Amino acid sequence: MKTSLKLAVVGTGVVGQGVLHTWHHRGYTVNGYDVYEPTIARLRAAGFACDPMTQFIDCTADMVFICIATPQSEVDGAIFLDYMRDGLHTIGPWLARRHAAGHYPMIVMRSTMLPRLSESEIIPLLEKHSGLVAGQHFGYAFMPEILRETDANMDEANIWQVVIGALDERTGQTLVQMMGEILDEQQRHKLISVVPLAVAEASKVIVNTYNATIISYFNQMGLWLKDLGIDGQQAIDLAMRMCEGSLNRWYGTATGFPYGGKCLPKDVAAVLAMAHEQAVALPQLEATRAVNDHMVKLAENNEVPAPVKGGFRRMSAEMLRGQAVQAYDHYETLTTDKKSVNTQAEAPAAANPASAPAAEHSGNGHADQAVNGHAEHSHNGHSANGHRLPVVEAGRPTLAGSPSQP
Repeated sequence: MKTSLKLAVVGTGVVGQGVLHTWHHRGYTVNGYDVYEPTIARLRAAGFACDPMTQFIDCTADMVFICIATPQSEVDGAIFLDYMRDGLHTIGPWLARRHAAGHYPMIVMRSTMLPRLSESEIIPLLEKHSGLVAGQHFGYAFMPEILRETDANMDEANIWQVVIGALDERTGQTLVQMMGEILDEQQRHKLISVVPLAVAEASKVIVNTYNATIISYFNQMGLWLKDLGIDGQQAIDLAMRMCEGSLNRWYGTATGFPYGGKCLPKDVAAVLAMAHEQAVALPQLEATRAVNDHMVKLAENNEVPAPVKGGFRRMSAEMLRGQAVQAYDHYETLTTDKKSVNTQAEAPAAANPASAPAAEHSGNGHADQAVNGHAEHSHNGHSANGHRLPVVEAGRPTLAGSPSQP
């Protein structure tokens, strides 16, 4: 084995199996634990060590990755923690036993956490059920996953950005050493970030909500352009080649002041006015203007800086061109792959629509077969399921409803 460090994975769903596969193939001793017997049997048949949670108390791991599902509540959509609480009730006594045996057990949370959830509920529950103090008797860290449901094993094995929210230095540095084994020196310096717990938690939530926002934004634009008889997909593809926000990933991410100048406020207002004349709603763009109007008021009250004169600092022409060429090449590759997949699936799907496979989903919940980061669209920008933008009632220029997500 590569190291004497023993690992365990609690919860062997999509994320847990990605973690289990990755560290097993990297030469670590790693054992999975679950409450679902068919999953345990399947993993054992595939050559992985996996046991029921009833045996977890006897686990001899030094580090435990918690990958317990945190689904949505069916009542209000809030994060559902009952499964997590049940798991922590079992993990707490194990922590006490390992500590009593002279060990410093480390917990690494991989399940998605809302900001400050670790410090407000997860750590207090672990301390309650173990009688120990986090950071003193056992370690704790949150390490967000960046996985797609259909390719979790591959994505975990080839992780491109490592964020470690560490409560204690020992757990944080252990993870840095482990993740550093797959990166060269330059990558270790640039791709691994050790930050406070709440910052790591917030970063993952921002990733998913940002991706969801992009998907909805381009759906909204595509449907609007469809009503105008314009090839929305072609317009969006060209926009992504021109838009500095798509080429310079840091564009607009310096929070604390509104956008200003002439172009952004003018075009946002003009598009909304045109949409109003069409009697269609662009609720997301309305929200964009509303947020900026609020920021402008804060700036007028000297609570935040005024808009940046001259716009955000632009990347050099050479860098922009380089990014644009890379984006073009990547888009062409994705387009070719998508056409190949669609051609292969077209005949059987048309012959028997009921037998067509369900859309694959990524970790952020949208169709995985995407070209420019949003769900499947027809070439004219209309949504694949034929939904139109909601019509605005007379005298109601905003927020008549939200476009349906394909």
